[in-house]
Order: sequence, then structure tokens, then C-alpha cells
Amino acid sequence: MSKRVIVVLVEGPTDKVALRGNLDHLVTDKTVEFEPTDGDMTTNENLIATADLNEVIVQDVKRLVTKQNDFTFDDILEVVHLIDTDGLYLPPDRVCQKKLPEGTSATEENKHPIYNDDSIEALDVFSERTTLKNKRFAVRDLLEKKTVDFGRGVQKPYSIFYNSCNLEHALHNQRNVSWTQKRVLAKNFARDYYQNNEKFISLFGQLNKAATWDFKESWAYLKDGYHSLERGSNFILYLRKLNPETVDKYARLTH
Repeated sequence: MSKRVIVVLVEGPTDKVALRGNLDHLVTDKTVEFEPTDGDMTTNENLIATADLNEVIVQDVKRLVTKQNDFTFDDILEVVHLIDTDGLYLPPDRVCQKKLPEGTSATEENKHPIYNDDSIEALDVFSERTTLKNKRFAVRDLLEKKTVDFGRGVQKPYSIFYNSCNLEHALHNQRNVSWTQKRVLAKNFARDYYQNNEKFISLFGQLNKAATWDFKESWAYLKDGYHSLERGSNFILYLRKLNPETVDKYARLTH
């Protein structure tokens, strides 16, 4: 018997840990499968071209199909992509120099940018500005993308949504957390929200800072001011597609 599978691409394993239980609970006639993309494909300067981005998505989905080994490409209904905004629309002059304490060397832990309400602090300002520029170009192309082309005439619907400025910020109002903290927060969220549609939907409804059910408007909102650093998400739009009755019951456009 064939399956009905929704593939959700996320930036890391903590997204899967935090969100999978509730998405499974929202749908009864489909299976939701998460696949981490091993980081943010939109910031890779070698993957700006639309064809390259398509190939990365294809490889991520192929990896999932191979690992699961209980469904095929024919079973896939659509590919949903959930990314962090990371302040992608921040003006370049708001990327500032990050200062380490005197005598402190750069490490894997302290080299990461610091996200603030209206700025990003980076050790390498030029590199961070370039990264954000690459991300804007890639997101622009992905927003125009309606399908994933798997070749041989096989195409699946594609759509992209965001958490701002990252998953932990959206879910917990914490922007700058360590990898260890990410794992703890994801597990806590999964436990606290598990199979609680009202609590889960209400949170993402509140995160809909654009206050719209329109997909394009929800993305356009990010381009204004410092909104791409603001706590928010448009993932409620996809949740509404999955289960409109439940979402309309617990989420309102109140901003």
C-alpha cells in the first residue's frame, strides 16, 4: 500500500526533535518525515544558482528516502523547507565588529555571530555581510521555486517558511545559544507541547508577526526594518494548510 508523505527539510536535528511530534498529531492521513540539511544551504556561496539549490534539495530528499527505506519518491506529496532568517535583510551597516575579551583567541564556540534586536556582531564583518548577501539571493530564488525537479519527469510541490531569527528565538525567545543548549531546549519543547494542538498552534499564531495568511506578505514583512531579527515565524501558514479547522480554532490575526 502506498504512503502519503510530506518531507520537511530543516537546518538541523533540533528542529526535528522540537516539531515532529506536533506535526504528526496535526495530520491523520499523511506521514511527516523530517530531514536535516546539515546546516543552512542558503548561505553557501557556491549554491546560489537555482539549479544548484534544486540539486541540494534533491540530494537531501534522496538521503531521507534511502534511510527510511519504507517509501519511494512516488509516495511524496510535497517538500516543505523551514529555514532560520538569521537577519538576512539587515542593512550591511548594522553588521558590526564583535569584540572578544582582551587576550581571548577565536574558538569554534565564540566565533559565531551575536544577534541583537537591531544588529549582528561578527568577528569577520566582511564575511558576515557576504553570507547575508548570499542568503538573500538564495532565498529570493527559493521563494520563486514552486516544485522540486527530481529528473525523469518527476516533480513535487515545494514551499519555504521561516523561523526568525532562528528556531530557539522563535520557540523560546533566546537568540544566541550553544549547541548543547539547542538540544536541551528542543527536547523541552517537544515534551511541553507534545500533542497539545491548542498550545502549539497558539504559539505559532502569536509568532505570525506579519498578521497575515498571505504567503508573499508574510515574507515581505521581513524586509522592513529589523524584522528579520525579530522573534517571529510564518510556519503557521503551513500548519493551516495541514489542518485548517484546528488552526482557525486556536490562531487569530491579532497583531
